[in-house]
Amino acid sequence: MKNGNTLIDHVVCQITDSIFSKGEWLPGERLPNERQLAEKYCVSRNTVREAIKVLSANNIVITKAGSGTFVADNPGVSSDPFGFSKIEDQYQVMLDLYELRILVESEAAMLVASRATDEEIDGILYYEQLCAQLIRDGKEWAFADREFHTSIARATHNSAFNRILPSIHQSSFLAHNLMNSKRNQENSLECHALIARQLARRDGTGAALAVRYHLQRAIDNLNEDLQLELNQEQHIKLVNTKSCPQKDPSAE
Repeated sequence: MKNGNTLIDHVVCQITDSIFSKGEWLPGERLPNERQLAEKYCVSRNTVREAIKVLSANNIVITKAGSGTFVADNPGVSSDPFGFSKIEDQYQVMLDLYELRILVESEAAMLVASRATDEEIDGILYYEQLCAQLIRDGKEWAFADREFHTSIARATHNSAFNRILPSIHQSSFLAHNLMNSKRNQENSLECHALIARQLARRDGTGAALAVRYHLQRAIDNLNEDLQLELNQEQHIKLVNTKSCPQKDPSAE
């Protein structure tokens, strides 16, 4: 007979697997209530309650008083999963992250083209269109952008990709304020549509190339922004130097 802790761990693993691997409950969706979960996993309601506490502590689910328990918008991912916000040179952090994403996400796209269900492809297309509409309407679009990339990670049917890619993507958002918003929006509008189109065709090579183009373009835009900032700093220093009167050494 399993002891209490083992039962709690069992339920935690079952719910985690249902969220990350099976896609039974998607981000923002409500989980069944305690009684239903207890019946599903053949445990007591108290065991379910304790398991939910563990899941909540790990940002996998969120419990709302009077409403129930929901899958977190970005389950299992903290606001700064790798501690990149503590690094002083945020430009270099962004460049490093984009280089990493090129390597990882292009391969993920290859897997999605061959493994994704039709419903998962439809989900990717949905978030691409939602993101584009929000950008065109001048509304906040970060959530739709994140869900577009997360839905691709989920459709790899690879638990490692499904857990790691959202964390990498979350880290990229830390320094998004460094980037030129207009260029960033144009890149997302054009390249998300290209990626989605290739995945809908089940063209893994085309999707991987589209991902690489999207992220390399982000790197190029970021380098342009960095150079512009450096030029502005040099201009300010030059103006300040000219405005300050030079001291006459002979007066001393």
